[in-house]
Amino acid sequence: MGYHITLNRSSGLFYSGDTGPGLASRPLPNKGGRGEGLPHPDLLLFDCGASNRWSSEAPKIGHMTPELLKPELIQFRQKKGYLPPIVLVHMAPLLENEIKEEAAGLAKELNARISLGYEGMGIEV
Repeated sequence: MGYHITLNRSSGLFYSGDTGPGLASRPLPNKGGRGEGLPHPDLLLFDCGASNRWSSEAPKIGHMTPELLKPELIQFRQKKGYLPPIVLVHMAPLLENEIKEEAAGLAKELNARISLGYEGMGIEV
């Protein structure tokens, strides 16, 4: 499940919480509710509850890891032609350092802007 929140006609964000992998392949309404496919947000917010060492177990409980997020982001870019900034949230505190390192590697590999969210973080869209 994901939420596309349109702030105005030219900006918005997409939030997906505890969905596990496969979101990019699900039909979702485009901006304005017309057509099929993923929305065209200016920011992606993804729950990323675990590090890559949990990639085999995470989908069983609907969690994502940086490794599981990779094909989602690749597919998003292929379908939409761009990849907006990405913020990862809802991380297990004991795994946050691992997730941070893995997310940095993924960002470099995909030439993407991926950061970890934190309490009190402000984001301008």
